[in-house]
Amino acid sequence: MSSHSETGLEGQVDATNPIEIFWEKNKRSVLIVTGVIVLLLVANFAYGRYQRSQVNETWSALYSAAGLDASYSEPMAGFTPLDQFLRELSLYSQPELDGEQRSKLTEISDGSGATAPLALWMLAIDSRRTEDFGEALRLLDQIKQRFPDHLLAIEMPHPPQWLSLEPTLDDEGNEIDPAEVKVEDRVYSEPVAGSPVDFLRSEIESQREVQPRIAAMLELPEADSAKVAIIHFEHDGGSLAGDVKVRFYESKAPNNVAAFQALATGGYFDGLSIHQRRVTSERPGALPSGSVDFGWPSSVEESTDDWVQPSDEDIEERAGEELNEFLNADWENTEVPMLPMVLAVGLDNEGMTKLHEVTLAAEEELSSLNTQRLVLGRVVEGEDLVRRIVEESGFLDVNSAQSGFGKPTERVRIASIEFVDA
Repeated sequence: MSSHSETGLEGQVDATNPIEIFWEKNKRSVLIVTGVIVLLLVANFAYGRYQRSQVNETWSALYSAAGLDASYSEPMAGFTPLDQFLRELSLYSQPELDGEQRSKLTEISDGSGATAPLALWMLAIDSRRTEDFGEALRLLDQIKQRFPDHLLAIEMPHPPQWLSLEPTLDDEGNEIDPAEVKVEDRVYSEPVAGSPVDFLRSEIESQREVQPRIAAMLELPEADSAKVAIIHFEHDGGSLAGDVKVRFYESKAPNNVAAFQALATGGYFDGLSIHQRRVTSERPGALPSGSVDFGWPSSVEESTDDWVQPSDEDIEERAGEELNEFLNADWENTEVPMLPMVLAVGLDNEGMTKLHEVTLAAEEELSSLNTQRLVLGRVVEGEDLVRRIVEESGFLDVNSAQSGFGKPTERVRIASIEFVDA
């Protein structure tokens, strides 16, 4: 019996495809289901993009507050957002935070997301930098209390950021520069279990204990001269003009202090400009600090192109017969290192001072100059002006800016130096 049915027309049968029959019967349902699936896929894709944008926005906020690259988008291949952040922080080190950045990080730290413990960590490190040790420890405690399962809080065999390199010795027992030791030959300290928070806490507690002793070592002794020098600075722009008062260690270096006073009151420095600026830290987010020098006779010229290292003849000509005897003196030990806010003079290779070469130091210790300078006195008034002259004088060319040493852009002159009773 045939499965074909007659159509009513001779020689023709009904050959409709079963799929076509199914489509005709269920077309509406199939379209509805397909539409729903497409909508679900689109919605899932859109939600995924939204979630990623939210994650990117969250981490970008942390990057911006931390002073790192605020253009964070997504982690590199194989990195989680946390991995990438810690990598960036390690590569560039934590910048010094300003008030606005601390405020943003504090806002982030109040949340419960993945960036909150990192914000607390950065705030703790910055509090340590400003020597607010109690606040730093409080912030670390918050990480452990609120985020006990975070990478920063959990105990591990040896947190990598505290992996210390043991010294490598040569055949004669001398320590080799770590940078010259091959990776395969490096020896690291024995693992010590703990969490990053615990290790940072122990370091901060040790620093808090030793800080008063360090501060005492770096404190300038009182000067005792009967008179103080008032250095009158002039500045073409006016913002770096003003007076700086210096008192001297006369009991330690009476001959040098007397010679410097004779040279200054005799007018040797009048009209000379600060010819050299030296900075020790000029990184993004930090103010430069260091020192400035004056005493070159050629710095009286208007064009900085004419400012050149003076010869002995140039110095003697500037001093004249009356002041020549005060240009140098036998070295006397004031026992004061190159600390912030000192006035120092140069030393030659024969143990004589060069009283016409004067350095004013600002914030940072300049221990590298200890063997090249003799500290004669300390600034007792006008510290802010000294800082501003160092920080705002600029550099005349790119090479000087890169090296942190060279002629300044701003023209700051010594109008005169007078001595008055202390």
